[in-house]
Amino acid sequence: GAYRGLGRPGDAADCLLRNIALAGADAAKLETLADLCAAAGRPGDARDHYARLLAHDSRHADAAVGLGIALRELGRPAEAMQSFERALAIAPEHLRAANNLGITLCELRRYEDALAQYDQLLAREPAYAPAHNARALALWKLGRHDAAEQAYDRAIEIAPDYADAYTNRGAL
Repeated sequence: GAYRGLGRPGDAADCLLRNIALAGADAAKLETLADLCAAAGRPGDARDHYARLLAHDSRHADAAVGLGIALRELGRPAEAMQSFERALAIAPEHLRAANNLGITLCELRRYEDALAQYDQLLAREPAYAPAHNARALALWKLGRHDAAEQAYDRAIEIAPDYADAYTNRGAL
C-alpha cells in the first residue's frame, strides 16, 4: 500500500509481515512480501519468503526465479542456477528464468554455456533486450569484442530506454 507507493518497500514488507502474522498467509501475500524484500535489498528475507511460497505452491515459476535471484545476490550461484532450472522446468518459456540462468552461468565463468543459453533464448524471443545485454558480457569475456558491442547495440535498438545497456556499452 502506502509505503510501497512512497518507495519504501522495506517498511511495506514489515507491515505485510505483521498482517500475515495476524491474518495468515496466502500465495498472493507471500509473493508480495518476497518481492518487497527483494526490492528493499533484503535478499536473505526474500530467499526465505520465496522458499515459503514455493512450499505453498511448488509450481510457482516466478517464485523460483525470485529465489534464484536472491540466492545469487547471497553469493550462492550454484543454488541459484538450480532455482532457475526449476522455474524453466515449470514454465519453459519463462524469459526472466532463462536470462537469469545465463547471468548465473557467466558468474560461474561458464561463458560458452551462458552464450548457448542466450542464443537459445533469443531464438525464441529475438526482441528480448535484457538477453542481448547479458549476452554481450559473455561474448566480451570470450574475447569476441566486436560481437559484444553489436549485442549491446541490439539491446539499445530494441529498447532505447534500457539504461543498463547504455551503461554496459559505455564500460567497454
